[in-house]
Amino acid sequence: MTIELAGIELFGFHGVLEAERTQGQRFLVDLDLTLDGEAATAAAASDRIVALGRPVLVGVSRKSTLARVLGDDGPVGTDAASVGAAVAAFDRGATVLRVHDVRPHVEALAAAAAVERGSIVV
Repeated sequence: MTIELAGIELFGFHGVLEAERTQGQRFLVDLDLTLDGEAATAAAASDRIVALGRPVLVGVSRKSTLARVLGDDGPVGTDAASVGAAVAAFDRGATVLRVHDVRPHVEALAAAAAVERGSIVV
């Protein structure tokens, strides 16, 4: 699995010199993260990313990722796989989710949060 983020442009007031902190500067970031494809390695990498304490965005593709996991040739047509992946990502620390059909995801995440809080006993 490869995660590639290219052309990220940020402006910040960070640096060693006073001018860097008061005038600010532009930062350009390109990131390539390649994992060996093993589930344990991917899980460990996601744990390390979450541990950074920054917001984590997850968007699971129905066309490739879920279709491959479920052994389908084309896009996965049901919300069930997408909702399941979103709840699992949330459970692992994702704070932002990109989804197509919002309502079923919100309902599933609300139910998962209720179970986590103990409001629902399973």
